[in-house]
Amino acid sequence: MQKMKKDDLVERNTFDAEAEFMEYLRENAPDDYELFDESKSGYSYFENMLISNISKSIPDLINKMSEARGVSPDVYVFCLQKEFVNALCFKKNQHYYIGIYSAAYVELIRRTQILAGYLVRDGQWELYKNRNESELQALLWIDAFRMILTHEFMHIILGHCDTVCNKEAFLWEVSSSDSQNALKNRKQQALEMFADAFAAEDAVQQIFAWVKDLNEIRYRLLNYYLSIVMVFSVFDKYQGGGTHPGLGVRFLYMSSAIDDTIRKVSGASDPEKIVEEIDTVIILFMEIIQQYPRIFAYNIIAELGDENIYKEYVQLYNTASDIVKETNKYALYHLEEFSKIGDTALEAMDNERNILYNATNAGMSYDEACEMIYYMKRLDNGE
Repeated sequence: MQKMKKDDLVERNTFDAEAEFMEYLRENAPDDYELFDESKSGYSYFENMLISNISKSIPDLINKMSEARGVSPDVYVFCLQKEFVNALCFKKNQHYYIGIYSAAYVELIRRTQILAGYLVRDGQWELYKNRNESELQALLWIDAFRMILTHEFMHIILGHCDTVCNKEAFLWEVSSSDSQNALKNRKQQALEMFADAFAAEDAVQQIFAWVKDLNEIRYRLLNYYLSIVMVFSVFDKYQGGGTHPGLGVRFLYMSSAIDDTIRKVSGASDPEKIVEEIDTVIILFMEIIQQYPRIFAYNIIAELGDENIYKEYVQLYNTASDIVKETNKYALYHLEEFSKIGDTALEAMDNERNILYNATNAGMSYDEACEMIYYMKRLDNGE
């Protein structure tokens, strides 16, 4: 059991977070749950060790995220013994809870181990030459786990548990396959978009806080991209669609949030140029995920190429702009309300997509096509 904030002796003696957590699950969850017990685990010594080590660091991770946002939620995190990949959060008696299934830990441990071996031993990726395989796995694994933890934490501080769990036991119960509930599903997916995007923002801020060399920033960001898509792929494999947006759209808005954060935190006189230089890792990212379909959900490639992907993104964004008005009423961390994306912006996105497609098919490199679009935008703006 991980307690995320200091309490006085009286509360320690009168409040049992573990008991409250398990009581809520027994009352609301359709399945039986048990807390993860290393002594009863069927996982390897190495896997148990990583679960144990990351669990010990959770209080510090939660505290740092809370301090960065100026909030102090009463959060408790537990690992549940479950051979199914999932994570959940809920609120009970003014306490917030996050549960992460043990299978999520182990799936990501195994995939990061395989991927680190591929990247270092292959020798074709310049950013991975002369890297230590064990250190790379640790980076990938920590990024992947933090993505899960931060995603659930963002649900909590953005008010999703307070606006949804007062009606539903768990966030994911909002989703339904019933076509009549399409709008309800869209709202759920918009909540997930918020959690994804702000998790990415926190990760990029940490990278820029600790890493100064541009090439090393590109290395860390590439690892982060690989880690989050690995998380998306693992969860998609077990859960399928419905509760979360499609893989392609998730990557689209995550990469957009990452670029926006780079612009804010780079401190450069020309932040757009920094974004362009760092964004070259997207090319490597696409090459890697296509080469290792065992590790990543291959359908992300098809979804990124879907001509309707921008329309889906706009629908999510515009739904989110409505939801934030409600969630802000209860959120510990308030978001600025933002304008909806209109048809003109969507048309501009489609136009940019067509330019990229035609330019690269005509033999222009991806970098050259992006640079051309950049200068076209500057000309349109009268620069």
